[in-house]
Amino acid sequence: MADQSMPVKGVAFDLYFSIFLTAGTIVADPAGMAARIVNATHTTGAACDNAPTAVDTTGGVCKLTLTAAEMASDYVIVTITATDVGAVSASFTIYPAAAYLPTVVSISALDTLLDAIKAKTDTISTGSYTAVGPVVSGEEVEIVQGDDYAAADSRELTITGSGWPTLTGNTVEIVVDGTAYACTVTDVDTFTCELTAAQTTAMTVGTQDFTIVCTIGTRHLTLGRGSWTVTAVPEEDA
Repeated sequence: MADQSMPVKGVAFDLYFSIFLTAGTIVADPAGMAARIVNATHTTGAACDNAPTAVDTTGGVCKLTLTAAEMASDYVIVTITATDVGAVSASFTIYPAAAYLPTVVSISALDTLLDAIKAKTDTISTGSYTAVGPVVSGEEVEIVQGDDYAAADSRELTITGSGWPTLTGNTVEIVVDGTAYACTVTDVDTFTCELTAAQTTAMTVGTQDFTIVCTIGTRHLTLGRGSWTVTAVPEEDA
């Protein structure tokens, strides 16, 4: 059956019409109907592949089925004639829409497509990481201004990531407020960061973002972000 939702390029289409007499009345059952077409293939006109037929011989409703090949054009002009005395030719101009969607898509075909998409998206890493240490909670780092955070005191910041490239042999830094702090790679997905009292004293009190940056050769990668809070030591009462 031809598609009737709208004229679509390259899809068969049923054109319904009526033949009128010069007096304006409908011919109930037109005789000797013939149809010609002008489109991108038949630029000077040709007979249509199918002959028009009467659908309702009482009401005068007729139909012409245009084939998919005939509809494979940006424009389709159809002229229909009848041999009844006084019959007026019927002319139609159709501009088929682009066939951007399949006419019929089965549920199983959609399921297969969605499964294939899911298989691809499941391989996308979120690039998440876990930070551990005495001054770390989740992806939030809390620093006390003027404190040392040294490995000798087991106070260094240790971060382990997932979905990262191999860190071994590459440079990793933590950037806070435009200042980069060098880190030490300890495993393929783990690094530590030690801070001196001089460095933490220079930090601005308050909360701001920090960024984990990795340099691999000439490539610059942002591995993650988090919240960096610097707390001032309360002054002692005199």
